[in-house]
Amino acid sequence: MERTAPPRERMNSIIADYWSWRSQVYHTACSRHPQWHEIFLAPFKGEAPLRLLDIGTGTGFLALGFAEAGHDVTGIDLSPGMLEVARKEAQKKGLALKFIEGDALAPPFSGEELFDGITCRNLLWTLPAPEKALREWKKLLKPGGFMILADGLWEPRLYLTRNEPVTKKFLATYKEIRSELPYFTGIEVSQGEALLEEAGFTSLRHHHQLFRENPYKDQNEFFVLSGKKKEG
Repeated sequence: MERTAPPRERMNSIIADYWSWRSQVYHTACSRHPQWHEIFLAPFKGEAPLRLLDIGTGTGFLALGFAEAGHDVTGIDLSPGMLEVARKEAQKKGLALKFIEGDALAPPFSGEELFDGITCRNLLWTLPAPEKALREWKKLLKPGGFMILADGLWEPRLYLTRNEPVTKKFLATYKEIRSELPYFTGIEVSQGEALLEEAGFTSLRHHHQLFRENPYKDQNEFFVLSGKKKEG
């Protein structure tokens, strides 16, 4: 009997519920590595202020750092729990930035709302159609705008070899939908490059080598790539 894929709405609900559950500890883990902000802004060579969109913003770790650097920032995420933490952090820091609940595959913006840059950290692995998502994101960039993307190889080492509450919850949550996610076990740098090229980005560059130390204690296979939307 042929298996029927769960509707996108159900997938969104499953994913949003899990990451809302993770939200209270997630921000603390991210904020241990502030160099992420410096490296994600490297393609812009210190330009300011920029209009930036952080997709899959989570608890707003990247977005908050960009706002502190003086940029006009919007973050979107599927998880209301993550966004609640992000908004509280913004209020605590006195930062005026927008956090919007929305689906990365169909960002809630019109074609007239164009950004100088779009950032996305560790999200592609949990999307059913990352190539479609990148094409949609490119439409929201100004000509010459940058897409900055980070991801890596996660699951086999970090999730299947541990026996912790977070691991158990993760595996139980994703059991129903993991077969619909082409990069559930992670993305190699060559695959990240191919996805950006397929979406029509040019001038691809690596930035992960800029880290002074590995931001993941037990993980070596990650990347930060940028691609540019053609001008004109």
